[in-house]
Amino acid sequence: MSAFATLTMTILFAASGAAFANGTLWFDYARKSEVSLSPPPVFSASAPSVSPSMHTGPDMRLPDRWTQATLDLIVKYQLNPLRAARVLAYVHAAMDDAMALSVRNGLPENVAIVSLHRAASATLGYLFPQEPQDKLEAMGFADIVAWKARAAIGGQQAQKAWLIGNQVTAAAIARARDDGADTTWNPNHRPKAAPHVWRATAPLWSYNPAEPMAGAWRTWNLRDGAETQPPQPVEFDSKDFWKEAEEVKAVANNLTVEQKRIAEEWNLDLGTVSPGGVWNKIALGIAEEEKLNLRDRLRLLATLDTAVADAFIVCWKAKYTWWTVRPISVIQEKLDPKFVSHILTPAFPSYPSGHATISGAASTVIGRFVPSRKTEVDRMAEEAAVSRLYGGIHFTSDNERGLDLGRSIGKLASERRLPKK
Repeated sequence: MSAFATLTMTILFAASGAAFANGTLWFDYARKSEVSLSPPPVFSASAPSVSPSMHTGPDMRLPDRWTQATLDLIVKYQLNPLRAARVLAYVHAAMDDAMALSVRNGLPENVAIVSLHRAASATLGYLFPQEPQDKLEAMGFADIVAWKARAAIGGQQAQKAWLIGNQVTAAAIARARDDGADTTWNPNHRPKAAPHVWRATAPLWSYNPAEPMAGAWRTWNLRDGAETQPPQPVEFDSKDFWKEAEEVKAVANNLTVEQKRIAEEWNLDLGTVSPGGVWNKIALGIAEEEKLNLRDRLRLLATLDTAVADAFIVCWKAKYTWWTVRPISVIQEKLDPKFVSHILTPAFPSYPSGHATISGAASTVIGRFVPSRKTEVDRMAEEAAVSRLYGGIHFTSDNERGLDLGRSIGKLASERRLPKK
């Protein structure tokens, strides 16, 4: 725990289990937590005077500041897409819960913003311990002080909101410690080598695949990673299998300038904001254009990111159930030894496509929240899916079934989390 949190106060959760059970909150507040966080600073007792011209209502763009800070850290520390999705889910769920719990506890929205800043910054500080000590929490405190003056919030209300922010952060940290993301893999559990089984590919030649335990991480909106799964992959060495392999080879040898652009722009590997990050930017742009209020904006982002996190978990559950071979392996071995994919082939099994799965989930959530943009985001998801064919790293069935799988996950998340329209 950082120096900023050396003054400890054990958080006892007061919100009811019934509130959590009805799907309106992301974290479990019905149990005690051993997580200790700093008590509130000594805020001035009275509210400062405020001029009539000063804006005091909640700013609908408040989540954007913490979304961008999270994306910057994802790039800085080169998180892989699964780890990036996990972080985005925690930060946005924390902000959404902070607002919801504050309002339930009788605080107006302009005061609840104090808890939003506290929960976002402290949760982010926990998730990125490599950052300079207390930097992220200090950013949140600075935002709170500025907002307190701007919105004329009294000291007692500010302290109550801070404590609710602590409560949310404690619950987020307790969940993160127990979500399975630290589980290690036993390489002896990999299947025996066979023509249909995934193996290391050029140029990385990574023997151990990426995140083989992610399929067992704790889900957000689903029962677990097995609640919904794709059908079994196309049978290896069948007529349909080799038809798809020939397609990958033919497309790779005849890429248009536009297809190359699509493959490259959707690649989004280490050192980028990740595919989930791109969908956050898309969602924020739509929220701005549609003028979504603060509460709707928060719920959209939290539902989007938890659905994307779930989509990765479900997808990785399938990947390490089937361990399917990548196109580059079979094409080089049977069709064209000089074949090279346009983008780097990732170091994990092929079926289904992760990009397609998370894009299907993200576009479905956005489309259900803002129905007027459904056609637009559906087309984006289809482009993200086909980009993996253009890149030469996935078969068409990987992409199409991944897209279908993601849409089913996005539908479940929306039905369980979004307000009824």
